[in-house]
Amino acid sequence: MKSTLYAIAAGSALAVAAQAGTMAMFSLTDGQGGQVSPGETLIRSSTGVPLATGLAAGGYFSGLTDLQVATYVTQQTHFADLVSAFRPLCSDDFVTGVPAVYGISAIPGMYACTPVDYGTVTTGNTILGATLYTFIMNTGSANLVTHTLTSTATQYALYKELDTIGNDSPISQQGSLVMYGGNLLAGTAGTATYNASEIGGSETQSTPAINLVATVPEPSAALLGLAGALVFFRRRR
Repeated sequence: MKSTLYAIAAGSALAVAAQAGTMAMFSLTDGQGGQVSPGETLIRSSTGVPLATGLAAGGYFSGLTDLQVATYVTQQTHFADLVSAFRPLCSDDFVTGVPAVYGISAIPGMYACTPVDYGTVTTGNTILGATLYTFIMNTGSANLVTHTLTSTATQYALYKELDTIGNDSPISQQGSLVMYGGNLLAGTAGTATYNASEIGGSETQSTPAINLVATVPEPSAALLGLAGALVFFRRRR
């Protein structure tokens, strides 16, 4: 499984009018259905249960630098700010038992979104070069027309991709986000097994997993962090 953002020539080798870019996202890399390949990521709740409901969205943050995003995640009190600033370009719901794209049957913990047209980005556009992220939560919705998120999630994961939004002139950009080679900012990485027969295989597969984390830390954890800060302050004095 790898993250790719690549360009496909449209029409001829000569310069052509800019065309709209597209964005797709997958937790499965076998785009034609059938056997699951090693290395595909299973998304689970904070207790290790594969997600059967929730949202996966790929996009960028408006008005926040990468450093600010990372700081917000570290501070653990800015989930609402992250949701407000996120601009989804593609998304998929975690829905059990509903056929997914490319002939892959939906199973808990997996998602897939076919390429979505997000408009034309050329020189001068403020989002050119913006870092792409995969934003996952246990409940939420994405509006791909207004590029906004709404969520009252209690658990989430955030993955910073290697890719950025490219220039659609003269060649339109076609991106595919699959959470590989980047940086898991929120969430915990692990390993999971599941029955591959659910998607056309015949044996149990072992695959990487990402567990969601709480959008707001537990009171005990927050108090522990406060106590540590007070100790540090007293030592400084």
